[in-house]
Amino acid sequence: MKVSTRVVAALVAVGVGGATLASVAAAQPRAERFATTICHPPARGVNTIDFNGAPVSASQPVAVSISEGFLHGEGLGDARMTVENVTVVERLVKVRINVQWGEPLPFCLHYVG
Repeated sequence: MKVSTRVVAALVAVGVGGATLASVAAAQPRAERFATTICHPPARGVNTIDFNGAPVSASQPVAVSISEGFLHGEGLGDARMTVENVTVVERLVKVRINVQWGEPLPFCLHYVG
């Protein structure tokens, strides 16, 4: 089962439907919306990356994706790169990534919130 399918299944299993999600989102303070890409030097294995000063408030929904490469030179290579965890607190997005390759590779993280 894909990760996105598991997340949706988990939300449905605990009774979090669209109406409930909308009411929770409406109750949260509204932070500004943003989208940005930040590229990082080569890394390998499990790493924690902090986006300090992010325009977010605690528990704001933020989606993060990872790609191999550097800004304007990203690509889909043979390495497996995953975002394993995302935590959002005031002005900080903390992301755990896993770069599964024999040697360090440069990568970019894409944030949408």
